[in-house]
Amino acid sequence: MTDWIAFVQTTDSTVRTSQLNNHNQWGETRFPHIVLQHSAPLLYRSWNNEAWSIVIIGTTTVREDFLDVWLEDPIRAINDCPDRFVIIAVDRQRGRCWIGRDAMGFHNAYWTRCEDGLYISSGLKTINAQFSSRPELAIEHVSEYLSFRYTHAPRTLYKDRFSLIAGHFSIVGQHKVHDERWYRPVWYEMGQNIPTEREALLEVDYLLRRSVEPDLFSGTKMGVLLSGGLDSSAILYHANELGFELDSFTVTIEGVDADESPFAGRIAHLYNSPNHLLRLESRDLMDVLQQNVQLFDLPLSTPASAVQTLLSRFAHQRVDKLFTGDGGDEVFGGRSMPIIARQMRRSKLIHRLPKISQMGLHRVARKVGKESWFTNLNQFGLDEEIGGSKVFNASERAQLLQDPAYIRPNIRGRILTNFYQEIDSDPLNDILYVWQRGWLVEDSLSRIRTIDPTMSIPILNRELREYCAKLPSQYKVRSHGVEFYGKWLIREIMKKRMPKRLLARPKRTMMAPLDRWLRKDGKNFLAQQITEMTRMEEHIFQPSCLHSLYREHTNGDQNHGLKLWTLILFHMWYKEHIKGT
Repeated sequence: MTDWIAFVQTTDSTVRTSQLNNHNQWGETRFPHIVLQHSAPLLYRSWNNEAWSIVIIGTTTVREDFLDVWLEDPIRAINDCPDRFVIIAVDRQRGRCWIGRDAMGFHNAYWTRCEDGLYISSGLKTINAQFSSRPELAIEHVSEYLSFRYTHAPRTLYKDRFSLIAGHFSIVGQHKVHDERWYRPVWYEMGQNIPTEREALLEVDYLLRRSVEPDLFSGTKMGVLLSGGLDSSAILYHANELGFELDSFTVTIEGVDADESPFAGRIAHLYNSPNHLLRLESRDLMDVLQQNVQLFDLPLSTPASAVQTLLSRFAHQRVDKLFTGDGGDEVFGGRSMPIIARQMRRSKLIHRLPKISQMGLHRVARKVGKESWFTNLNQFGLDEEIGGSKVFNASERAQLLQDPAYIRPNIRGRILTNFYQEIDSDPLNDILYVWQRGWLVEDSLSRIRTIDPTMSIPILNRELREYCAKLPSQYKVRSHGVEFYGKWLIREIMKKRMPKRLLARPKRTMMAPLDRWLRKDGKNFLAQQITEMTRMEEHIFQPSCLHSLYREHTNGDQNHGLKLWTLILFHMWYKEHIKGT
């Protein structure tokens, strides 16, 4: 992984020599008004004239007339760039810096002000190292983390440290910052001409194959993380059809009921792939936990991060680069999309009934705990578990947080409503867009960027994801009788390429056995973390609430595994990166 940091000076005509604190003796490249340091050889392109200094980091595949196009229309120029990049453009005449990030946020990019200009970097730890004082916690953003398990760009958990929004510019002047979208994906609109089912199936299959090809023919020894699901299976199929017998890598965890490794093994055999099985126990995951806390810039409480770290290390013993099927749920319509579709249909039927019948059903539903059936159709998704991200609700945060000013009762609504307003597709597509803007960028891709930044993600290839976005949701979620099925497109594509028993099985998400581990082998570890939290974060969390969560979970009265894990990861990050202990 190549880490980098840039110092940008927008006021003086020359950049002084002492702007970057280079503890690691990184390589250094200088441009007018920009000093760039990097830990290893770095791909970049640069341009300079009397008005602009521009550096694009992460790629060399840029149109030759980029500067000319930029001078006419920066938005058009950046839209022609490939998928993975960060751009730094100094407007010397206006004393402003344009910082842009690729559409999906494949590259990390953070920034902060300093005395003479800006620091922009691939890592927050690298930015923090430029200052003599320790960074401060942005306590006003803790509530967002407790709700989603992450914060949405431009917010971070550090005070005065900002993340670039994927597909946006941050235009930073001396006194103000303006965020501007450069990437505007086109989603399906009612009434537009749509391809036939056959045309859509052929095109998606072709685009997926095309997304896989470049890495296969690059001369790099490739492998694939094989879960046994449709997405990674489709990637392996195309590799096999193109004449490549890829090694595949699968994980199984002791104590996890949803073990997909037998299915992955059968699929690997079907496509001539040597399958390597990594067997993990709970203690293996805990051993890597502290390493991940040091590795990640921000707390990422998804248990999958530890699993993915170990599986990536295991795979890289045999291959140089890996394919992953990440993004399939958000592009093709998986995960909880069938459940949401079923709820929507039920709600539509209910809202068509006479008012007196609706009132009677509402009373019954309230008594049996099914009041969600009456959700306003315009509000679907606003308080759903967007990508599995909902942890503490407002009332729970009110009990947990010391200062009522930081509870932020409608934080999910405010954030998600803004996302929904950015497009106007059909309701299920709207939710998929929110997943792509939130969970996919801030959790899934954040995890991949840090653990294995070279990983290839074919499903998120720009052509493929944009084509799927333009399709109506019935090409992604289909009903069969009273049931709904997700990922219709990829399911149909693979229908004749996989045995029916493998294709038709319900998806089971393999999660680390947190709940069980925190009650048994990890009980002492949990007790230690709770004790430290009551001491170290006494101004943030209510000690009585922390002890209640611990007691109710370890006694088996409630399942607070995810809540406790979210708090533990925050504490370990806080101790490491804020307190420095």
